[in-house]
Amino acid sequence: MIINQSECFFDNGDLVVLGVRFEIPYVNSGKEVRGIEQQWVSQLIDSRIAAPHSVVYDEFGKPGISPGSTRLSISHTGGFVAIALAQTFNPGIDVERTREKIRNIAARVFNQEELANARSHADELRALQILWGAKEALYKSYGKKALDFIEHIRVDSFSDVDEHLAATVKTDQFSARYTLSVVTPEINYYLVFVTGCEEEPLNEPV
Repeated sequence: MIINQSECFFDNGDLVVLGVRFEIPYVNSGKEVRGIEQQWVSQLIDSRIAAPHSVVYDEFGKPGISPGSTRLSISHTGGFVAIALAQTFNPGIDVERTREKIRNIAARVFNQEELANARSHADELRALQILWGAKEALYKSYGKKALDFIEHIRVDSFSDVDEHLAATVKTDQFSARYTLSVVTPEINYYLVFVTGCEEEPLNEPV
C-alpha cells in the first residue's frame, strides 16, 4: 500500500477539512479496503484531537466525536478518505471520482435548473460531479435522512471557475441556506464540503 501524506484542505478555526490519497493493491478485498479507510479516518481525527475520544453515531447514523462537542462528517472513494470537523454547525463532506455513470442518474437527482446549468458548462461531466458532491454533502450536513435530492435540495447555478457554491435545503419542518467549497485534490477527484449554514424561518401557513 503506497501512502501519500495527508493534507489540510480548509481550516478557519471552526471547520477543518482533512484528506489523504492512498493506493490499494487489487488483491485487497472489500472488507480489507474498508478497514484501511477506517484506519485513515482514525488517524485524521487523531491528528486534530489529542484527548481520548471515539467516533459515535446518532439515531440517524450521523457520526460525531465523544466526548466533546466536535461534529464530524466522513467520505471515502477509490483510495481517498476525507473528514470534516466542525464546532458550531453540522459539517457535510463528499469526495467523488469522475464517473460517466453520473449522466445516467442525473435526471433522477437534479432539478431542471441544475441540469441546464450543468449543460452550459464547458465540462458538463465535471459540473454534474460537483452537483452530486454538493447534494451528498448537504444530505450529510442535514443529518436526518428523508431528503429528496430534487424536491428538498437545490444548488444555485455556478460557473466553470467557481470554487464556492450556495444551496438551499427546505422541507416542511426545516429551511436553511448553505455555503459550500469545491476542491480538486487530484485529477478526476472532487471534494465538496459545507462551510456554513444559516437556518431560515419557515413560512407561516396562510
